[in-house]
Amino acid sequence: MNKLRMLNIISCLIALYALMPTAALAYIGPGAGLGLVGTFFGLTWAVGLGVVLTVLWPVLWFWRRAAEKKSKQVGQEAAISPREKE
Repeated sequence: MNKLRMLNIISCLIALYALMPTAALAYIGPGAGLGLVGTFFGLTWAVGLGVVLTVLWPVLWFWRRAAEKKSKQVGQEAAISPREKE
């Protein structure tokens, strides 16, 4: 074998060895998992509450308007004395 071919083979073997997966030997612990779950639930609640309030805001606004109009009408009827009704 010539030297160039031998160098190519050795280079390929070194590259293959470097790319082989090995065990990471790293311990994350329960804190990271709980933090991830807590963040997920927090973001889910925040987005869900934002959507619900965005949808309910106009409904509540119209509902309060209707209640105000109704209370004004009831207040005007109560302001009329029973003698004026006859």
